[in-house]
Amino acid sequence: MATVGNFQMGTGQAAYGMATAGTDAITVNLGFKPIYVRVYNADSRLTVEKLRGNDDVDMGGGLNRPANGDAVTELGGDGISFTDSGFVIGTDCTTDNEDYMWMAFG
Repeated sequence: MATVGNFQMGTGQAAYGMATAGTDAITVNLGFKPIYVRVYNADSRLTVEKLRGNDDVDMGGGLNRPANGDAVTELGGDGISFTDSGFVIGTDCTTDNEDYMWMAFG
């Protein structure tokens, strides 16, 4: 289960937390639908981020930013996805038994 910490900002909501990946996707319930999510793999130092746009913008599963300077790549459909009350960190973003930290802004 993901650990959640919330704080109120002047223009919206934000949350942060951490989780250890298993073999399934990680579902994070925030109580709000975020517009931006960033997930950091503390073990491999890989960062994935996604911005929720309008209907004309499609970021796929998010952008994958390796810490070693390799090219930024776009993830497929099993990256980060938004829900009405949070987001899902899909299996394209996770490795079993590795630790993840995340932040989300609404």
